[in-house]
Amino acid sequence: MRLFLLLLWLCTMVASAAATNTTAVFANPPTIESSGGFLNTTINLDWITVDLGGAYPKEFKTRALAGSVPGPTLIVSPGDTLRVTFTNGLTPQIGVAEEINRYGEPDTANLHFHGGHVSSVLPADDTTLAVPPGGSYNYVVEIPADHAPGMGWIHPHHHGSTMLHLAGGAAMAMIVRDPADDYLPPVVSDADEKIMVFQYWKFALLAKTARQARDVAMSGSLAGAELGGGVEPFFTVNGVREPTLEIRLGEWQRWRILYAGWQDTALDLLMEDKDDGEVREDDENCEMQLLAKDGIYIQDFPRRLTKLPIPPGGRADVMVRCSRVGITFVHVLGQTTLILNVFSAEKDLGSFSETNTSMNPLQAWAPPYRPNYLKDLRDAVITSGCDCLTAMYGYGVDESLINGQLYTPGNHFIHSSFLGATVQRRVLGIAEHSYHQHVYPYQIGGFEEAGPDDQKYFRPGDWQDTWMDTTLGKRDEVVLRYRTTVFPGKVMVHCHNGEHADLGMIAKEYVRDLKEGDGGECACNVDGPLYGEGIVDVFDVAKVTEEVSGSNCLFSLEWLSLNLLIGSILYLI
Repeated sequence: MRLFLLLLWLCTMVASAAATNTTAVFANPPTIESSGGFLNTTINLDWITVDLGGAYPKEFKTRALAGSVPGPTLIVSPGDTLRVTFTNGLTPQIGVAEEINRYGEPDTANLHFHGGHVSSVLPADDTTLAVPPGGSYNYVVEIPADHAPGMGWIHPHHHGSTMLHLAGGAAMAMIVRDPADDYLPPVVSDADEKIMVFQYWKFALLAKTARQARDVAMSGSLAGAELGGGVEPFFTVNGVREPTLEIRLGEWQRWRILYAGWQDTALDLLMEDKDDGEVREDDENCEMQLLAKDGIYIQDFPRRLTKLPIPPGGRADVMVRCSRVGITFVHVLGQTTLILNVFSAEKDLGSFSETNTSMNPLQAWAPPYRPNYLKDLRDAVITSGCDCLTAMYGYGVDESLINGQLYTPGNHFIHSSFLGATVQRRVLGIAEHSYHQHVYPYQIGGFEEAGPDDQKYFRPGDWQDTWMDTTLGKRDEVVLRYRTTVFPGKVMVHCHNGEHADLGMIAKEYVRDLKEGDGGECACNVDGPLYGEGIVDVFDVAKVTEEVSGSNCLFSLEWLSLNLLIGSILYLI
């Protein structure tokens, strides 16, 4: 039966194991920019056909945002209003799984503005919103006037289908502009900017997840992958496998890296002079200097690193310069993912050489000012009652837990706080799970730095919104702090592994719209409902019901019929 199914899939998909496309040229994603204080746009979630540049299967159908993998990059300024009409162009399927804390509802979605210091109250970034197939929702996200410049991103975040959507490529970057004055040093502001969206493709796991969700459409698209017809997992950069990026000898480039990850696997990006997967002491043709993490500038720029262990969902801005003409390979998890072609114009040769790297040096720099929500909290006094434990542990069905519990929708919270509080969370599980928090980024601490300086990606005092550090022990407890400045409402916390989150490793905290002295109190281990003053939104999951007129379905009736057959067989076996 499995052999028959595999042959059937091979007959319906373009399945030739084409050679890797090494001639693709790197290109930034297209951009959509705000103007006059507003960015008005439509983001559609729908099926598209994707060609990953030589990967097997060469073409397949997947759900994507705004018509491409990845979608276009949105660019806004502090103080802007972002108005997004989100349309779910998917077609409902019969018989999909709907049980809570399981993979399911594959055609229901919403949007999460990951990394945005924005409200979680509708019509803004409330990820409990459920937009069914054929529905739409008008998001209005106010970007605070003091929002830090930096990179975030947008992706679907419906509980149960997050894994399917992220692993299928539904993601797009979002950037908050730097101030127009002399905020940045010239060597940074003048650098050629490259936006890089790294995405991890594991067809066999995606196909398995689709089968468990009874997602017939995706199961049919990837039927052969789960039966052994695919390839080893690989990465793409801006939707292309192994593109070539040109960089001029001695010239700084600013790389804005988004790891649109969905598994607990750090990016571990490094550069090698030889394409053999081995790191050598002389692999120093190109240098990387860390500038920002998760859209927040570090305080000790430049921080030279030889490896970028970016957590899934994390971002990093790095300044890159190469000192020898030739080819350098950018490896991710031991795989060549990007190829650098270092070139020189004839006039460069007299002023820059392998032994002269003093041109355009990077000077020490830190942001000249920080918004209130990013003020240094290392010596701050924690508000009474606001020091709580959050523990992530376990894997798989009924065992992906936060504080020993599976996710409970509606009026159910693990901790609560109030506006103006200085909050501390002691977190367990960072070594195995990527801890992501909505609304409020946090300052990290509670651990000792280990290893050489060029490997210290995580340092006490850094600000992040996603944290995973595999150098820590499984039972190590770390500390994060943040101040609840202006946004009351839900604060989602979860493992950014889509498998774990969909299966239950996600929880909610709540920030009451109260101040200390006016009834504001913190509470740890609420583990249940909240009542009383300071509640600013509706706890029950909101569901959109309006219909979208027209149809832009990509599939023919023949394709759907065939994949219904394939999916049904997959489900039965």
